[in-house]
This record gives sequence, structure tokens and C-alpha cells, in this order.
Amino acid sequence: MATFKEGENCHVMEYTTDYRDLATVLKLRGGENESGAQIVVIVSDEDAIKTYGKRMKVASEPQWTTLVLCQLRALQLLANYSKPAISISLDARAEVLHVGDSAQVLSSNMELDDSFTVQSVVYEYGPGGRMTVELTNRAVTLSDILATIERQLERR
Repeated sequence: MATFKEGENCHVMEYTTDYRDLATVLKLRGGENESGAQIVVIVSDEDAIKTYGKRMKVASEPQWTTLVLCQLRALQLLANYSKPAISISLDARAEVLHVGDSAQVLSSNMELDDSFTVQSVVYEYGPGGRMTVELTNRAVTLSDILATIERQLERR
């Protein structure tokens, strides 16, 4: 895993925190169980509730047809949405990175020490070998992509 330390091997170009999709309580509507009843699971993150209050998100994923699978998926979704979405763009020394890799970001200025996922890498060739890296702390889903496109269209 790559480690980026602000001021040592990188500089922050852009940093955004997005609270719009934050959820501290998640309700997952799964599929039907063997008896034909729809499975509904509600999970919550008590630490996130203390920090951000109760914020509900409803998800529907009918492919999960057992209670255990619905509970596990609900917990996975809640782990993704129980903190604000952070996006960081770094100017860094070039190293081999791929989209989807994990990277640790340390910044005393932003009080940040967290793991992020590489969204894009642009290499600048020549002396000094630099790269621009875009990172996020969220697992990107199709619904996240569609919501981003919708917001961009609304701005026009």
C-alpha cells in the first residue's frame, strides 16, 4: 500500500468533504425468503449517530434472499456511508499505482490519517517524475456515479 505524507512526498491540490450521502442508520430491503416474505434489515452505527445524528438511508437489493446475507450487506453499506465522502487530489512523486489500489494519506494540516482508494492516476514524464492522484474514502457504486452525473446536470 502506498503512503502519502503531506509535505514529504506529496502536496494536496484539492480536498472536499461531502456530507450529502452520509447515513448513520441503513434500511436494506432484500429479496423474498423461501416462504415468500420480503426481508427487511435495519442497522445503525452508534458512534456515527453520536457524531452526526440519525440519518437514514434506504437501499433495495433484491438479490439477497436470506436474512444473514441481508444483514451482512446492510453492515457493508453502512460502513461505506457512515462517514462523509472525502475526495483528495494529490501532486506526488511518481510511483506505480493502479485504479482501485489502497493508499494511506497522512496530513497534520487536515488532521487526516486514513486509507483511501485510488480513483485515477495521471503521470507527468520528465525530470523529477510527478503524478496527480485522485483518491476517495468511499467504495464507488453505480448509484453514486448516477448521483454525481445528476448533480453535474443540475448545475448547468
